[in-house]
Amino acid sequence: FRSADIAWAFDRWSQASGLAFQFAGTSSLKYNDADFTLDPSSGAQAQRSINLAFIDQAPRLNAGVIGLGSPSSVSPNGSEILTGTAIFKTSYVTKASTAEDRALYEHELGHVLGLAHAADPANVMYPVVDTQTTLGAGDANGIRTFTKACAS
Repeated sequence: FRSADIAWAFDRWSQASGLAFQFAGTSSLKYNDADFTLDPSSGAQAQRSINLAFIDQAPRLNAGVIGLGSPSSVSPNGSEILTGTAIFKTSYVTKASTAEDRALYEHELGHVLGLAHAADPANVMYPVVDTQTTLGAGDANGIRTFTKACAS
């Protein structure tokens, strides 16, 4: 995989949302397909983290599924995503073009940030991932909805 493409996807969502992301390093993770989590082998899960992994064999990555992303834990009152998980099919990303990889990373990170699929193919969150890397109006509006300032 090309780490620059992952950084690029984080940057796109950062620009659209105002959120700041910081790379915290790599760690050994265990994937649990039953509850769709990536847990550090050490057992200690960092708050406010997004864990990414490249996997080829997982029941959820069947047939045409090349990636999955989702919040992993949410605050007790449901107002804040605390952790997120995204997995990518290794056999896809190793053969994909830069645009295809970026589109996949951007799409799955959108799910990690709480966005669902969009009906309009002009949006990165459209369910069919190809080479669309420009956030559409629905993508931008959706992420802004999730990142409004909290009332003091």
